[in-house]
Amino acid sequence: MNATQPDYLQLMNTLGRRLETFESRTPGEVRIFTCGPSTYRRPHIGNYRSFLYEDLLVRYLEYLGFRVLRVINFTDVEDKTLSEAVEQGESVGSVTGRVQERFFEEAESLRLKLPDEIPRATTSVDTAVEIIEALTAKGYAYRHDGKYYFDASRVKGFGRLYGLDTSRWPNRRVRFGRDTYEGRRWNLGDFVLWHGVEAGGVMPEGSSWDTAIGSGRPSWNVQDPAMIVANLGPQIDIQCGGIDNLFRHHDYNIAVMEAYSGKEFARYFLHGEHLVVDGEVMSKSKGNVLYAEHILDEGYEPYHLRYFLMHEHYRTKLNFTWDAMAQAARWIDGLREVISGFLDGTAEERVGAGDDGITGGPTTEPQTGRATTQGPAVTLRSAFESAMNRDLSGGRALSAVFDELSRIDPNALSTADRRELVDTIARIDSVVDVLR
Repeated sequence: MNATQPDYLQLMNTLGRRLETFESRTPGEVRIFTCGPSTYRRPHIGNYRSFLYEDLLVRYLEYLGFRVLRVINFTDVEDKTLSEAVEQGESVGSVTGRVQERFFEEAESLRLKLPDEIPRATTSVDTAVEIIEALTAKGYAYRHDGKYYFDASRVKGFGRLYGLDTSRWPNRRVRFGRDTYEGRRWNLGDFVLWHGVEAGGVMPEGSSWDTAIGSGRPSWNVQDPAMIVANLGPQIDIQCGGIDNLFRHHDYNIAVMEAYSGKEFARYFLHGEHLVVDGEVMSKSKGNVLYAEHILDEGYEPYHLRYFLMHEHYRTKLNFTWDAMAQAARWIDGLREVISGFLDGTAEERVGAGDDGITGGPTTEPQTGRATTQGPAVTLRSAFESAMNRDLSGGRALSAVFDELSRIDPNALSTADRRELVDTIARIDSVVDVLR
């Protein structure tokens, strides 16, 4: 394999901190879990940056010929959700339902490809209880003061995703009973799995269930495993999320899943970096939180924002400034203008291509999608795939598309070459979705 032009998809696996050639457990099929929004508050553009790199991953795997089984979830009952409901004087379902509706609207606007069904923590309680019962029977979980905790010291290699130094583990038992903790800190001790009603705390309407282990609610730490087990099974190929999930959350997922099933949970873990605003982390206290509507209200189109959020590599911190937004919009409009020169007057030529007008789809063997005929389309497709195979370098891939198309005179193409080039552009846009 040429290191500068990989023929197969390579992903930077956080587990091991190395670039690895992707191989799924089941040939031709990929199972992916991507962390969705916590629906106590609407997602900002930094959240959508994470959702977007996950969108590129799913689309590119499909482009390569894989069947993708993907779960994105809603975290709709946790400490922050309950606090928000109490503060607003509403039920949990009222708060989260409003946020979920806004998410679907913005996701459609930004052309995020979502599964037909999105599981919620509130619809996965039975599976969470089943997992807790199994962990208790195996000695990994125990009940204390109305809550169930997971004894992380029982798990060999706990914290290996983050690279946790377990030599600092306390000799005495320490428990952490909240769903989430602020900041990039590690809780050296047992983490909560279940909040029993008898343990006290806020339990507004719609936040507790009568179950075999008592009345209460599953903690955030067991919600993702419950939704994964219920919808994908005990083993997946890839887990994705933001860089903050590297602190506690994804290592907790690994511990719970592997203690429950006795099998390796996931082979690959991907983490996207933060989006900052004018060099500063977004926060309510600073008044610099940006939502999609803030960008669109300034006259930008959704595809402008989609391109801005993907133009820097997902593992690189992205700095939002209005100047950078304007520059990104001009660039993608320039590429769309170049592409329009190839699309003009081609509608009749494309009749009979396929229901979606795309010919020359991927071969039946995933990761081998090269065109079988020579011509400018081959070069374009190769340039795009080469960049995408380098750990989903969407920005580089589009730059390569711009460079290749800028070298071609649309008027000098044969009918066959023009048609194949148009079809290749359509296939590329099935991944990036900003070209037309």
